[in-house]
Amino acid sequence: MTLFYRARDISVSQNNGLNVYWKPNGSVIDKLNADYTYDYNGSVDPAKNNHLNWVNYKQTLIATSSQMLVGFGGAGEALYGGDTTKVGGGSGKGALLDMVSLKQVSAPGTMALFGLAGSALFARRRKA
Repeated sequence: MTLFYRARDISVSQNNGLNVYWKPNGSVIDKLNADYTYDYNGSVDPAKNNHLNWVNYKQTLIATSSQMLVGFGGAGEALYGGDTTKVGGGSGKGALLDMVSLKQVSAPGTMALFGLAGSALFARRRKA
């Protein structure tokens, strides 16, 4: 999977998180079981500062079921007390996300490549 991430702003802590979920279809998804989280990086290096620039992230996802679900959600949420007074956390707005792409690599094709490589090594060893 590839995606472009950019922090919304840095004025509030925990305001820029992005949760990524990669679950078997039908699984329960909530803020506590995110598989990956991307968050604000205030690096001085402009190429890594994901508040000022869009940054491309690449993540390998491995299916654990024949049907999988990919989902996204904000990781920074506003926390309120009983009287609706804000007591912490972010604004609940999350991060900015663009150009998400997934590329399927079939397991049988991958296994065939490993099989060819293994047989080539075996043939080479027998000749030596």
